[in-house]
Amino acid sequence: MDCDDKNLFEGDLHYYAGKIKGWKLQQFIIKRKERIFVQVKQNNGSETSIEFDLFNAAVIEANLKNLDNAFEVFLGSTGRRLLLKASSRVQLVKWRNEINKVAKPPMPAEHDCPDYSPHIWRIGHDRKSYSCHRCLKSCGGVRHVQLECECCGAHVHRNCVHTFNTVCKWMSATNIPQSLRFYNGMGHQWKERPDLKQCCVCKKHIGGEIGFQCLWCKRSVHSVCRMGLGEQCDCGGLSLSVLRPSDLEIPYHRVGEVSPLGEYIITHSTEYNPLVVFVNTKSGSNDGVPILRLLHYCLNKAQIFDISDGGPAKGLRMLRERQHFRAIGCGGDGTIGWILHEADRLNIHNYELAILPLGTGNDLARVHGWGGSYCSSRLVDMLHYLEAVSTSKVSKLDRWSVTICNESLPSTGSDDEEGISSEEKEEKEEEELE
Repeated sequence: MDCDDKNLFEGDLHYYAGKIKGWKLQQFIIKRKERIFVQVKQNNGSETSIEFDLFNAAVIEANLKNLDNAFEVFLGSTGRRLLLKASSRVQLVKWRNEINKVAKPPMPAEHDCPDYSPHIWRIGHDRKSYSCHRCLKSCGGVRHVQLECECCGAHVHRNCVHTFNTVCKWMSATNIPQSLRFYNGMGHQWKERPDLKQCCVCKKHIGGEIGFQCLWCKRSVHSVCRMGLGEQCDCGGLSLSVLRPSDLEIPYHRVGEVSPLGEYIITHSTEYNPLVVFVNTKSGSNDGVPILRLLHYCLNKAQIFDISDGGPAKGLRMLRERQHFRAIGCGGDGTIGWILHEADRLNIHNYELAILPLGTGNDLARVHGWGGSYCSSRLVDMLHYLEAVSTSKVSKLDRWSVTICNESLPSTGSDDEEGISSEEKEEKEEEELE
C-alpha cells in the first residue's frame, strides 16, 4: 500500500459486486484532504472511478473469527453498504484505522478533551437479544442486525450506528476529559446501559430503569447512586492487570515505544506491575481473534499487541524501562519462543510471562499448568484467567542455544571414496581367489 501527497491511503481490496459478478479485486484510495473513498475500476485498459463520502461512516467487521478478513463500510451520508475483503488481518486493521480517522464525527459536546477513540464495531454473535443503547429498543428479530463494540461493549442497531455519538473507552490521558483527570488516577467512565441488573451501592434491582456502568471497574449503579462510589476509579477486580489510561501519554519527541495506534509511555510511577499482552491472531484457525476482542473489553487496548503485525518488539519496548512487568503470550509454543527470543535480543529480563494456549500442541503450556488449549469465547472465563495470572506463582525456565554446523567428515577409506567402482571390486576379489 502506497501513499503520496494527494492520497492518504490506497491499496487493493476484494469488492462484492453482487450475486452474479461475485468478488472482484479492485483498487481503493482514501483522499488526503477530502473525506472521500474512491473505488477505481479497470475496464478495457481504462480506469473509471466512483467516489463515496466517508463522513460519519462506520466500519463493521464480519463475524467472530473472520477467516476471510471481511468487513463492511456503512456510509452515513447515503446508507450504502460496501462489502470488502482484505488480504490479511493486518491490512484489515490498517484500513479500519485509516477510515476511522477521516470518518470521525464531531466531538460530543460533553466530552471536553482534544481527542477521543472511535468505536470498533462488529456484527454481534451472541444469541442473547440486547437493548439498543441508542433507541432503547430490542436489537433482536430477523429484520434487525445487532452491532457490538468490542472495546466498550455497546450494542446498537445497524441503522442507529451513525447517530450513536458517545465516546469509546479511553486509551491514554489525552482521551480523558479534564474534569476526570486526577494527579494519581482517573474518574469513572460512566455509560448508560438499559440492560443492567443490580446496583452495587444500594443492592437493589435496576430493572427497567436506565442504569450506569463504569467501563473500567465494571460496576453498575442507579443514576442517583453514582456519588456513593467516589470520584476516582480503582478498576475493580482487574486493578492489577489494567494499564490505566491516566498513566499513558503520547510522547511527540520520543520514538521506539510504539503501540498499535500510536506511541505511548508510562508517565506515573505506579505501584502495580503493568501487564502487556501479545496475541497471535493466526494461531489455530484464527483462534486469536476472539481472544483479542475479549481482551479489548477487559483491558486497555494500548496494552494489547497483535504480534502478526510487526512482532512483539514494540510491546516489550514500551515497558523495558520499568523495574518489573508481566506479560501474557496468547498462542502456541512457537509464539512463546518468539516472545522469549525477542526479549533476549532486546536484553529485557525484568518480566514474567504467562501463557494462554491457542491452537494445538502447546507442550510448554501443559508443563506449566496452563492446559492444552484455551477454547472459550465467554467473558466470564477470560476474567477468571486474568485473575489466575495475577495470583499464579513464578517458575523459572531454562533455555539453551544450539548451533548446528555443516562440516565435511574425514575420509573413512571406503571403496567408494577411493574411486573404486563395484565392478573393479569384484575383479579384484576374483584375482585374490585365483
